[in-house]
Amino acid sequence: MPDRRKPYPVSEGPAWQNRRALFSSGRQTGGCVRPFAGWPPAGREALLRQSRVQAALNQYDLLTGRPGRMPLSARRALFRRIFADAEARAALLGRLRTDPHRLAALPYRFCLGLCLPGVLAGYTACKNRLLAALRRG
Repeated sequence: MPDRRKPYPVSEGPAWQNRRALFSSGRQTGGCVRPFAGWPPAGREALLRQSRVQAALNQYDLLTGRPGRMPLSARRALFRRIFADAEARAALLGRLRTDPHRLAALPYRFCLGLCLPGVLAGYTACKNRLLAALRRG
């Protein structure tokens, strides 16, 4: 059976790099954007903003809770990108303020409040390695 998927043209790049391209080019985005075509621009922007914040929250959860072989510099760069988004930072701080494990959330709140992505990257890398070693035996 032939593959019916068509790759994106290299000259146009990924659709998520440009919000206008996301909503103006039905060719790139397919049927997933058509239902939102009738929305006012403010509604589309709110949807994109909410999606961006949720993506940042998901990345944060993965970075803080999963052991992995990601280099410290890459981890720090991802934290820096999350911290740069004011709405994502506010959402994370809100989540950490209501965390039932307040003492465990304290280093995260400290690094997020002072915008210290390198310290948080080092802390999570060490914590994840320690927890992985404890699980192994």
